Amino acid sequence: MQLLKVGELARRAGVSVRTLHYYDEIGLLPPARKSASGHRLYAAGDVARLHQIRSLRQLGLTLDEVRDCLARPAVALGRVLAQHVARLRARIDEERVLCDRLERLAARLATGRGGGTAGAASVDELLAALDELARAERYFTPEQRRTLAERARQMGEARIRRGEERWRVLMAEVRAAMERGADPRGRDVRRLAARWSALTREFTGGDAGIARGVRARMEQETSVHGVDTRLVRDMCAYLQPAMRRRASSEAS
Repeated sequence: MQLLKVGELARRAGVSVRTLHYYDEIGLLPPARKSASGHRLYAAGDVARLHQIRSLRQLGLTLDEVRDCLARPAVALGRVLAQHVARLRARIDEERVLCDRLERLAARLATGRGGGTAGAASVDELLAALDELARAERYFTPEQRRTLAERARQMGEARIRRGEERWRVLMAEVRAAMERGADPRGRDVRRLAARWSALTREFTGGDAGIARGVRARMEQETSVHGVDTRLVRDMCAYLQPAMRRRASSEAS
């Protein structure tokens, strides 16, 4: 094969001259020889090596990983590919999280749940929705967030709003019971505790990990969706005797 100058090789291979110069500088693809005037000249073996480099780069390998694979193919290839697969899986997980986040954000803004009219979100509403999503990511794993998002899709907006109203009514009733000094082991409070447990299960789907995330958020933040978390913790403590009695009766 006739020796090719760098410009000719670049044209035939579809790469830039600068790229070939860089590959030479880092020792990845030195030319077979140089002319008396210093021009790089490439032989058939160099063209084949360039093809290998481009193929490995298309897999997403770094130049250092390409060098390892070409220098010690039997040793390096399996290790390098395994590392690359791990990076790709991590990137896929990140993209899924981002996709879920954007879907939830779009749904939230389209339905006007940020506080404005449906389909017309202000910048403040957008930032508020983003803040809420960031908080969710702090307390729930990507898998848990996907589970919650899927449950929300299955339930639908109308059922979610009904659930939110049921929570508001229930918390008002629990607070009233606390203020009038109702016996936490009495029948009325036990009924309130049963409704509390049922609504909690409806949100968490019985997932213990999601329940832990909810408790962690209630413990670490002062307000969630405009609700004072200290009051919620007080309510939970008040309902505990009724919940324990109910759990004990169910176990027996």
